[in-house]
Amino acid sequence: TYDDLTGEATLTLPAYIPCGDERELSIEVWAEDEAEQSSDVFEATVPLVSTAQVAEQGDIQTAMDVNAGDEFCGWGDHEDDYDYIEFSVPTSGDWGAILRWTAQSADFDLFLWDDKPKGPKLDHAHGSLQPEVVESPLFSSGWYVFGVRQYGTQSSEWNLRVTN
Repeated sequence: TYDDLTGEATLTLPAYIPCGDERELSIEVWAEDEAEQSSDVFEATVPLVSTAQVAEQGDIQTAMDVNAGDEFCGWGDHEDDYDYIEFSVPTSGDWGAILRWTAQSADFDLFLWDDKPKGPKLDHAHGSLQPEVVESPLFSSGWYVFGVRQYGTQSSEWNLRVTN
């Protein structure tokens, strides 16, 4: 986008940054008008950092209060590999998560449990297509757990985004 009043432009690019990783984006920008008059070239290198919280492999990652848009990531490296994210919600309502993974031939399942891993199941999404999506009414006074399970032998990184 370009703002005629300020002369400032914003460029939004979709970028994938691996779980817990840092990358750099190098850009060159210039302007050209209808008469093909060009401006000077502006070059910059911008650091990009994954904002997802890394889930501990096979352990319970305690997240305390989660908010819509919070992200978690991890890695499935063997069949029946579970990662857990224990959390509470700041307000009662319908809460859930969207799970995606990088290797298209991988398969993951997503669980939402009440109180503890493998406790009372509130929702479960499974199948070979992504994304996997779960949702359930949750209460601000309780603790809940998202479980990410690798189903099959294809290793892959996964990303979970909290929804409300």
